[in-house]
Amino acid sequence: MIKIGDLVIVKSNFSHIPELLGIVIAEDADGIWRYTVAECKTGDYIPCNDEELIPVDTPRQAEDWERKKKLRKLLDKNK
Repeated sequence: MIKIGDLVIVKSNFSHIPELLGIVIAEDADGIWRYTVAECKTGDYIPCNDEELIPVDTPRQAEDWERKKKLRKLLDKNK
């Protein structure tokens, strides 16, 4: 169950970055988008649905995600 204040990974096709780390700041069960997430790096607000969010439960998950993201950038540069 996702709640306000949770650290989440957002996997969205609508964002300029396909994956980003953010904090859930609002929930709206009646609107088109269920949650509003603030991106950790920029503070931008991103509207999201349940299927776009992956809760980060441990610091290890956040570290693994950051490491995977850095590796992906490195591989993209070497293509």
